[in-house]
Amino acid sequence: QSHKPEPFAAVAVLTFHDACEMFLQIAAEHKGVAAPRQRSPDFLEYWPLFEQQAQLQVTSKTSMSRLNRARGNLKHGGVLPAHDEIEGFRAAVTSFLEENALLLLGVNLNDVSLTSMIKSDEVRGPLERAETALSAGDLQGAMGEVASAFTARGSLQSEIGRRA
Repeated sequence: QSHKPEPFAAVAVLTFHDACEMFLQIAAEHKGVAAPRQRSPDFLEYWPLFEQQAQLQVTSKTSMSRLNRARGNLKHGGVLPAHDEIEGFRAAVTSFLEENALLLLGVNLNDVSLTSMIKSDEVRGPLERAETALSAGDLQGAMGEVASAFTARGSLQSEIGRRA
């Protein structure tokens, strides 16, 4: 979205904000941080909540405050951010997520993969090996592992079809 021409790129501000807010919600659950009075905290309330309840200093408050203002201006006032601002928000959100994923979740953001969500060992294994091969620059090996995963998936579907 952020790479689209103006005014279409402006929608990225909403997506950036939503991504950061969802991240903070997940991190708060993970760390046992909660807002008072059984409600979800406002976006900027997470920083003091993490500091007070978990003794953690969430980074990037200034840049996230700017993003929050831009979101409010766009959503409630119809004020479109300049394309340069959107570029800055993309960089700020990337930094925010990279820094805080390690701090709040103990996870290096670059190591996160949806592959871990695949239940079947026969499919997940080759895809994990494909990721490793790709990281090592072995495109041919990675493609071979992906092909193995698709073959395994097809075999599993055939097995399920025979049972039904």
